[in-house]
Amino acid sequence: GWIAELYNNHTTSVRENVPPERLLEFNVKDGWFPLCDFLGVPIPDVPFPNVNDSSVFVQLRKAWLLIVYTWIPLGVVVCWNASCLLRRITKAVMLLLSPREKKKK
Repeated sequence: GWIAELYNNHTTSVRENVPPERLLEFNVKDGWFPLCDFLGVPIPDVPFPNVNDSSVFVQLRKAWLLIVYTWIPLGVVVCWNASCLLRRITKAVMLLLSPREKKKK
């Protein structure tokens, strides 16, 4: 699609315009070493962060489903009840403002 084409064009442009000594094509699966080596800094004593594991995506999906199946229907119910209440208020106001016929004695 067009997004992949845009990404590939950008990647090609970066590779063509950035000097090789200033460019690191990094894969997070490689961990700390290539990144720290490129930056000239020591490797940290902590594990390389891995936030793209499948458990994170499972949790995000569950949260999304909770939003979709809970909040959206709840919003529909609230809006429905608000519209019903607004109709009743409008009807009451119209009754109050309408001219009343005088009862004949």
